[in-house]
Amino acid sequence: WYQRRVREAVVSTQSTGEREFSFLKALHERGYPVPEPVSWNRHAIVMKLVQGYPLSQVKTITNTAKVYTRLMDLVSRLAQMGLIHGDFNEFNLMIDDRERITVIDLPQMISTSHANAEYYFDRDVECIRTWFRKRYNFDSDDRPYLSDIVCESAVDVEMKASGYSRDLASQFEELTLKKEDEEEGESDNYESERDEEDEESEGEDEESEE
Repeated sequence: WYQRRVREAVVSTQSTGEREFSFLKALHERGYPVPEPVSWNRHAIVMKLVQGYPLSQVKTITNTAKVYTRLMDLVSRLAQMGLIHGDFNEFNLMIDDRERITVIDLPQMISTSHANAEYYFDRDVECIRTWFRKRYNFDSDDRPYLSDIVCESAVDVEMKASGYSRDLASQFEELTLKKEDEEEGESDNYESERDEEDEESEGEDEESEE
């Protein structure tokens, strides 16, 4: 039983690595801002270095509205290719010093033909809206809707992201829920560290005034 479970886990990680490499290659060839893939072996993927920082670690943005609009456009561009990221949030977005965006972490992407496509599309959009309200005090009603987007190229079919079976859909649900729990814990830890830094800074200011 144990050996069988180990073999299943190995096959699963190999499949995830191959799937993400294929998504990266297809999107990079179409000019979508993802890391350039070089090669893959089992669950490991070699990519060219991305200059930038996770958006989750960036406290301020110079052109907030511009970056927000850019992110909404990137969500829409994926849908125009028949794809939904499924985990489009501050942890899976890199931003460089010129505020250019790179999208990472793609293995859970699904087709716009998925039975729950609208739900996952809206969740991707709301993740960005919530983050911008919370971190950058920026709110906007300007957002895309899946029903308004016309699929221009069937990358989902090419990558076999469409026609999810019940088993695959279940795996996707489990993967995204697990990642949400991990990222929520990371976000809470980060906010706690920021609060401690602010308290220390206030203490130093008070000592300086005395």
